[in-house]
Amino acid sequence: MAEEASQPAPFARVALLGIGYMGGSLALALRASGLAKTVVGYDKDPGAATLALERGIIQLAASSPAEAVRSADLVILAAPVRALEGLAKTIAGSLTPGALLFDIGSVKGPVADAVRRAVGESHFVPCHPLAGAEKSGVGAAVADLYHGRPCVLCPFPTTDLGAIDRVEALWRAVGSHPIRVPIEEHDGLVAALSHLPHAVAFALARAAEQDGTRLRNVLPGGTLTSSLRDTTRVAASSPEVWRDIFLMNGPNVLPLIDRFVGELQTLRAQIEANDAAGLHDWLTTARTARRRLFED
Repeated sequence: MAEEASQPAPFARVALLGIGYMGGSLALALRASGLAKTVVGYDKDPGAATLALERGIIQLAASSPAEAVRSADLVILAAPVRALEGLAKTIAGSLTPGALLFDIGSVKGPVADAVRRAVGESHFVPCHPLAGAEKSGVGAAVADLYHGRPCVLCPFPTTDLGAIDRVEALWRAVGSHPIRVPIEEHDGLVAALSHLPHAVAFALARAAEQDGTRLRNVLPGGTLTSSLRDTTRVAASSPEVWRDIFLMNGPNVLPLIDRFVGELQTLRAQIEANDAAGLHDWLTTARTARRRLFED
């Protein structure tokens, strides 16, 4: 009964700026939970809006971000992170007073600051749902993407408390588990949690491709499974999205890449020196670290 009581009132008009996998999935979830009466979408790619209309993800397609947000009581910034400042500046003069606004980007610090400066109001709540896969594009959108997954909220000290509560209620309504993290801590945490693993996966895919033809000839079709498939899975993610994430969160990602390269150099040196004892210790430490990271 408590969950029913916390169900937020539906939004009459939701503006979705950026109609991709993550934003499209959220629009579907909002519609499925009865939280959005009408979703108006805008994307720089007209084809994305057309497909979203066909799938019922949005009900109206806007010709500009400003048109999309007019009369909207909820605005979702779902474009790649480097585009969010420009979007915020574009819509600032068209926002309805008191409209709730949040983003779903993977970088917070410089992005959230820029958005807040542009919109100039206290109803912006930076969000980062920890969900999704290597898929991209609105064609991959699903209504249950956020079910059972955490969503990090990084409100500013000046953020309206009522806006924070409403955004938390929204994420709960679509099946997510909202948690609050200080905005100054977010980017360092996700650099280790998500950004470094993606960097490693992209690099590994590039390195493995040098043997790709031989591997496919020996193991044709879908038989390239197990370790290589698992460890490179997220390298199938959107290059546009991850280009922006790496560039915007470089100060946090670069030291982690250096640390990872150092570990690989240690491994290489031990193999080259035929150092069985050292290699065993290195591998044991790595296994212990992995177990600690994911212990129940």
